[in-house]
Amino acid sequence: MARALYWMLLAIGEAVALVIARYSLGHLVSHGHFLLPPDIACFRDHAGIIFHHTSPGMTMDSCAFMYPPPFVLLIAALPWLSPLRAYAAWGIAGTAGLFGAARCLDLSRCSILLGFVAPPTIVAIMSGQNGMFVSALLLISIGLARKNPVPAGIAAGCMVIKPHLAILLPICYLADRNWRAILAAAATGFGLLAVSAWVLGVRVWRDLILNGRATAIVMLQTPWPQPLQKNMVSVFMTARSLHAGMPAAVAVQLCMTVVAGFAAWKLWSRADQPDALKNLALTLCLLTIATPYAYISDLPALALALAAYGLSGESARLLAPAAFWILIGFNGFIAMWWCLPGGIGIPLIAAVIWQQHAKGQNAA
Repeated sequence: MARALYWMLLAIGEAVALVIARYSLGHLVSHGHFLLPPDIACFRDHAGIIFHHTSPGMTMDSCAFMYPPPFVLLIAALPWLSPLRAYAAWGIAGTAGLFGAARCLDLSRCSILLGFVAPPTIVAIMSGQNGMFVSALLLISIGLARKNPVPAGIAAGCMVIKPHLAILLPICYLADRNWRAILAAAATGFGLLAVSAWVLGVRVWRDLILNGRATAIVMLQTPWPQPLQKNMVSVFMTARSLHAGMPAAVAVQLCMTVVAGFAAWKLWSRADQPDALKNLALTLCLLTIATPYAYISDLPALALALAAYGLSGESARLLAPAAFWILIGFNGFIAMWWCLPGGIGIPLIAAVIWQQHAKGQNAA
């Protein structure tokens, strides 16, 4: 009990630290009193400090910024508010965005409610993370791809703020021959890259590639367990939690990424795709499986999709969201006694949904 209480307090402390860090980062970006526009030079100079600050030889305890420069534009306005108001505005904006995306997909109110009280959504809101914004983009980019390809492509292009969570979207669009979504995504993505390079300067991209990449590598290479690692849900980090070495963990993750890519191609290349909720839930599972760098706070979209899937038909569908709640809700406790469950549980959930889809096809 004492050990569990210790990890709970540690998690709360990390959440508070993340909120403070994001607000402080906004102050660093804005340098206190500049306005946009026209003080672009000031914005460029002080935004560059974020990426240049991180040393390739950093340790796990160092402060670092690993998001691509377009993300900096998103948080630049936070210091115009007090810390408490900035945190509230960030949470409200993310919640409104995710709710709006869910309604655009016509998800039921009950499934939205279940998704919003799911562990990933609560963690994302409490910790001040960007998972709500990213999840809204993922819901739109997947759920509207066939009905409204241009908005879906724009949302996919906006995923340049966290591209590693969307590495299978190009495969999905190509398999679907969704050229309008591809063009919209490419135009949006390159547009955001150009704007960030113009506003912030090219140097911040160079520093991100040199320093931000090194920071992420250090995070993945550091021996298990570290506090931040306990919130990860990737196959790679699950392998590390089972004390696999770097070569073995990389090999396992690479195999799972390839499998997820082939599964996404097969899923999206079918003219008669499974129903929209199956497609949404499966694709979000595959996106999580494919990346080595994913946290619980990145999964609100998957929580919503699984809740909608579980409530959409026969009772057997409830198995997927129930397993997800248990595995993610008790992620830290399970990791204390065994390993991170996300890298095992999410592939199993995807396999269950796929099997139910195959049974439905055979019955038809």
